[in-house]
Amino acid sequence: MIKPWGYEIWYAVTELYAGKILHIDRGHRLSLQYHEYKDESCYLLAGRVVLLQGRSTDELGERVITVGSTWRNLPGGGAHDRGGRGLRCARGVDPALG
Repeated sequence: MIKPWGYEIWYAVTELYAGKILHIDRGHRLSLQYHEYKDESCYLLAGRVVLLQGRSTDELGERVITVGSTWRNLPGGGAHDRGGRGLRCARGVDPALG
């Protein structure tokens, strides 16, 4: 599925979860998100990502994620986005429950 920031490949869709591979083009990012119920676990397959996470939009911290790294966005756990601002393009696995 083509997106303004790259594309995603859905490899699993069930009643309990969806599995996606996200490709974020260089210089693009996903929108800031907050999930009340969704539980996401992510693994970076290629590239680097600038990950923003925090309890709220006022408390966002930034860190660079490299190949082989994992991270989790818990339900109700705060705001987050992913992007390749000035970094190489990225490809990661994003299975999510909820």
